[in-house]
Amino acid sequence: MIKGILFDKDGTLIEFEKTWFSIMTLVFKKIEDQGLMTSDEIKLIKERSGILRNGFSKESKIQYMPTSEIVNQWSMWVIRQPVSFFKDRLYQIINESSLDESVEIKLLPKTMETIAYLSDKYRIGIATADTKDSMLHSLSHSGLLGYFHYFGSDDGVCKGKPDPMMAEEFCRTIGVRMDEILIVGDSVSDYEFALNAGCHFAGIDNEYGSLKDYLRMMNQSAVMVENLEELVKCFDL
Repeated sequence: MIKGILFDKDGTLIEFEKTWFSIMTLVFKKIEDQGLMTSDEIKLIKERSGILRNGFSKESKIQYMPTSEIVNQWSMWVIRQPVSFFKDRLYQIINESSLDESVEIKLLPKTMETIAYLSDKYRIGIATADTKDSMLHSLSHSGLLGYFHYFGSDDGVCKGKPDPMMAEEFCRTIGVRMDEILIVGDSVSDYEFALNAGCHFAGIDNEYGSLKDYLRMMNQSAVMVENLEELVKCFDL
């Protein structure tokens, strides 16, 4: 019996591609303006991170990787001394850009109505690769913040997905077992997160995720839905 639902944020509740492309555009402008990287280095970072001219490749690192891990990878591809200062500055730039008021925070269809409905029936939480500041900002600006009972993010303490730590914290917070939790997400990382935690899983099928292709390739199966309204019907929530 499902007693709690743990949601990924971007690509599951909030539109991912336009939102994060706007953020990354600000990030690279600040990096260039501040002289932290050359144009060739920025090009390298974009290619390796799956950042395209007008969007992202499927399963782009920006989609599923915690901000701290993105910074770690970028600082390995572009080496600056002292490394700690370079990492701190990159992290600050990404975090600042995600809070910029020019970035539109757009909910996916049926999200507000469905989250309001589920919050009345279940304990619900967020497990995101975003920084804590970015998570709270986007949830507040979208009107979702008050519906959740747990917030898991890249806060410097909690390990990112697919490590099960956020699911374990969610279970302790609401007082349920792992097998009483449904994890909902749109990426391969979310699926592996649910497997590692021993939770139920539902995947959100979207155009920039490769979860369905991954499941087919690995000969695995999972419930896939197009939106949260379909999720409610599928699981009889």
